[in-house]
Amino acid sequence: MCDLVKSHLMLAVREEVELLKEQIRELQERNQQLERENHILRTLTHNIHTEKLPFKRQKPRTDPSALGGWSSALTSWGERDRGRETGEQQQQ
Repeated sequence: MCDLVKSHLMLAVREEVELLKEQIRELQERNQQLERENHILRTLTHNIHTEKLPFKRQKPRTDPSALGGWSSALTSWGERDRGRETGEQQQQ
């Protein structure tokens, strides 16, 4: 009887360990994806700020497929900010 309980508990623990390992893998993959997106967003933000400087730098091209669905949102965000800058310049 004791061996039956022990084996049942061991099986339950092994199953739980496998589920947790899978969850850890998924979280690590999601973390890597978010780190890539964060890097891209920081690069784009830096590029927008450097465009405001008196000298012009050539903007590096970012592969839109690397943005993982963020490309249209980022494009409209950048266009919105550029529109504001143009309006501010005209007011001055």
